[in-house]
Amino acid sequence: MLHCRYIFLASAGLFLAGCSAAPEKAAVNKPKTEDAAPANSVAMSKQEISEEAGIPIYPGSSLPEGKSSVTADGPETQLLLVMITTDPVKKVVDFYSKKLPKVDARQGATSADIIGPTPKGTLAHLKISTDGKKTTIQATAVVEKDSKS
Repeated sequence: MLHCRYIFLASAGLFLAGCSAAPEKAAVNKPKTEDAAPANSVAMSKQEISEEAGIPIYPGSSLPEGKSSVTADGPETQLLLVMITTDPVKKVVDFYSKKLPKVDARQGATSADIIGPTPKGTLAHLKISTDGKKTTIQATAVVEKDSKS
């Protein structure tokens, strides 16, 4: 009888643990409201974002509408440039490693992170991932305003 009690308690614990994960999953499936531009959003073209960030646009990539952005927050401006290509992760990493020689690249089979300064002096983070068909490049840079201006 004692053995059955332990089996029941273990089963109940697993059931409750499984149920407790449901609110987290529900939160993930909530509709996204990030499509609305924040009040501190700045209008710039994708080419202007690339130039300001010091991160070149990947050759032959497409730049999906509504994915790239510029957000000013006090003395900092965050630039996000999203690009899509059919090239493999390794080829994208090789390109950016040549164009941004002072960065550090960490590469796996389906993703990579590139972090470091651009030749322009901005701090850049490129997150590169593939689903097997397309490779997404999310390039983020932070530009600080000169406090003397």
